[in-house]
Amino acid sequence: MKSKVLLTTLGLGLGLIALSSYQNGPAHGGAGNRTGSNGSLGCSTGGCHMGDNPNLALSFQIVDDAGGVTVTDGKYTPGHTYTIAFKGVYSGAANYTHLGFQASAVNAANANSGTIAKDPAVANSATADASGITVVEHTAPLPKTGNDFITTFKWTAPAAGSGTAKIYARMMANNHNGIPGDDTPNQIIATLTEKATTGINDVAKSNLFKVYPNPAQNTLRVQLDKLTSGSYDIRITSIDGKSMLTTKSNFNGGEMNMDISNLANGVYNLTVQNKDANQTLQFVKK
Repeated sequence: MKSKVLLTTLGLGLGLIALSSYQNGPAHGGAGNRTGSNGSLGCSTGGCHMGDNPNLALSFQIVDDAGGVTVTDGKYTPGHTYTIAFKGVYSGAANYTHLGFQASAVNAANANSGTIAKDPAVANSATADASGITVVEHTAPLPKTGNDFITTFKWTAPAAGSGTAKIYARMMANNHNGIPGDDTPNQIIATLTEKATTGINDVAKSNLFKVYPNPAQNTLRVQLDKLTSGSYDIRITSIDGKSMLTTKSNFNGGEMNMDISNLANGVYNLTVQNKDANQTLQFVKK
């Protein structure tokens, strides 16, 4: 069973979330960023329900889409895409039936860290721009799942060298009766540090694999004969960390061809990874 990354919820006084007039999401309703990140509106502009309530205990489960590995060490791999399950458990007496949420991912400069996005599996959610910060949020109240409030969203980590990322999120448990004072919000922050990976220059020295031609036009050839046999995750990411292609292959020496005809011209990173190796090379698509 995958272990969960449980992160302590923040106490009272850290701000509120404005959802009473924004059932289609705060940013979509004009209320901007309410996640609690630096520069977010908090409650100073009104439209809030109630104060953050510790009876709504929040947690994240952060899973790397490359291999389905749950993050337990608080570290992200540059360029990887993660599915973040955002869960709330309410211990009070109120009978809440729905949830609203909003999340953002920022760096130390209070700019977007990587790319936050909706999970295609969640119908009533979408991204929006909130004064330069991308948020993902509900676009209609989401029904409770069993005894828990659960939703998911996606986050693609930034490129190597980007440093610490923080995921800010707020959840609102509500009874869907249109009365703001009956609802309960709370906030959570996940701090993720960058996982050290083998740099491009180090990879070139190790010669575990090679790519050619470079630049390449439609087909990139990957020479694998110095990698040990086994199953490897293969990823192509853009220079800013956006995932472009992810696949898994069993190698037993030799060479493989990758179709890159759909990529726009530019510089990309190719990563070949398993439990014993994590190597990256750059190539140019022309």
